[in-house]
Amino acid sequence: MRWWRFATHPAVVRAGGLWALFRRGRLAYRLLRDERVPTMAKLVLPAALLYVVSPLNLIPNLIPIVGEVDDIGILVLGVLAFIKLCPRHLVVEHEAALDGQPVADAGPIPRDEPVNARYRWVDEQPGR
Repeated sequence: MRWWRFATHPAVVRAGGLWALFRRGRLAYRLLRDERVPTMAKLVLPAALLYVVSPLNLIPNLIPIVGEVDDIGILVLGVLAFIKLCPRHLVVEHEAALDGQPVADAGPIPRDEPVNARYRWVDEQPGR
């Protein structure tokens, strides 16, 4: 099987193709540079990269194909986990920027909508 036929495999096409993987990588790079993304989420990518370069592996790299596939799989899962851990509004903002679309601003909160809340009356006199 030739390597370029891998891109036309039905499972790869259903997942969005190889370009979807590159797009997720670009999205992860943009989110990694964003200051509004939590630091704990940003630690997922270095952890995945550390696993790839570390000499300790679940499946040794001495096995010709399976060892490298293991590393690539962990790297892809790390990128996807990083994107899932990022706040949704930031992901949507950066996806829109990658598409070249303007980011839709949510605008101010409408004032005519009722607010469902619970309240408790606090008496100013202690001991009651």
